[in-house]
Amino acid sequence: MELSVETISFLHDLPFRVLRWNSDVSQVEVLDANAGTFAPLAGEGSRWHRHEEIEITLVRSGSGVRVVGDQATEIAGTGNVTVLGSRLPHCWDFNGESSGVCIQFSRRRLGAMLPEQARVDIDSLVESAACGLDIPLQDSPGLEERMIQLAESSSPHCLQNYLGVVEVLSRLTEINLQRCRRISSLRYDRAADQKKQSEIEDVVNWILENYAGEIQLQDALAMVNMSKATFSRHFMRCTGQSFSTFLNQVRISNASRLLHTTKDPIGSIAFQTGFSTLANFNRIFRNIKGQSPSEYRRAIGRSEAN
Repeated sequence: MELSVETISFLHDLPFRVLRWNSDVSQVEVLDANAGTFAPLAGEGSRWHRHEEIEITLVRSGSGVRVVGDQATEIAGTGNVTVLGSRLPHCWDFNGESSGVCIQFSRRRLGAMLPEQARVDIDSLVESAACGLDIPLQDSPGLEERMIQLAESSSPHCLQNYLGVVEVLSRLTEINLQRCRRISSLRYDRAADQKKQSEIEDVVNWILENYAGEIQLQDALAMVNMSKATFSRHFMRCTGQSFSTFLNQVRISNASRLLHTTKDPIGSIAFQTGFSTLANFNRIFRNIKGQSPSEYRRAIGRSEAN
């Protein structure tokens, strides 16, 4: 997947914007907070992209695959809320129609408008969301309803819409973040060594774009001109995984997506995701997912039937 960088513009010099989509995540509408109306906007959600701003997305309906950083995850039904940190690559690949609400905001600009304690709370949320967070809605009563209200807003009062966004953030900061699942193993917003982070990020993007082909550690070492020991140390520090484990995770995540979204034979999916033998694919899939590819596909079928 080719990674694109989205430049987000805010209307009326506000520090946030509210988006909604009703059938296609690539065809969204943006709220004019002053007029209380929505206008069409070309959406980036279906493309592999990233942006500086923090994002909160509620999927109201639809099923498919969400890709965040190095993780592809099946999503189904309603009530899926994801918080994405700055510069974290992501996209949504829905099977057919979907609908949802999205809030994007500038951490710096919004923080400058808030009281000190609220700013501290939001900073903590943003820090926790650096790798993406899955939010359990049962831990935040009213969060889904408040986001839907914003998506259906007809208020011409900018202050009322601004307070609605602040209320959503307030509800998020009240959640026990330890109960939220971290999504990606890699964060993209900062690192102790920015140069090394950038080089590891290049390797990660290379893996994400080329996982279906032959990938060797020696090729990665040549890309960044590091010794094996230095590379392994920095790769582990940035991703929390070894090179081989990370590569297998990416391949199995994409295999899971194909098992969910296609009827391709399992052997074909194995080769499409970079495995040279079916036996190796089955072994690694079971190690990561706890079940065989065929068991995984049957479980998806039962879940969707219900």
